[in-house]
Amino acid sequence: MSVQTPASLKARLNIDVRVNHRVTRIDTKAKTIIAEDEKSGQILTAAYDHLVLAVGAEPFKPPIGGIDRPGLFALRNLDDMDNIVKHILEKQSEMPEGDEMHCVVAGAGFVGLEMVE
Repeated sequence: MSVQTPASLKARLNIDVRVNHRVTRIDTKAKTIIAEDEKSGQILTAAYDHLVLAVGAEPFKPPIGGIDRPGLFALRNLDDMDNIVKHILEKQSEMPEGDEMHCVVAGAGFVGLEMVE
């Protein structure tokens, strides 16, 4: 259910997206990075004009009872989103007609607010 792919970003915005690559070195004077393709092991050297470090994060799950029960999700990637949508559709199909589904989104950062929308 992805909106963009590496190929579509290249075609539309001329952005070279490389998934499954780990940057192992940044040379700020030469404005280059060295990265390793985590699947093939191939080493890549790439030049840049501007560098954005988007290192990602792990969701914080507070140490409370039931935090790992079915129906509670962390949203960090498209697979997580697909799992949430699948769960909602399954639960909606089980509901009596006229009943409403209620959800809670904990976290009002960018991702949380996008999820609410």
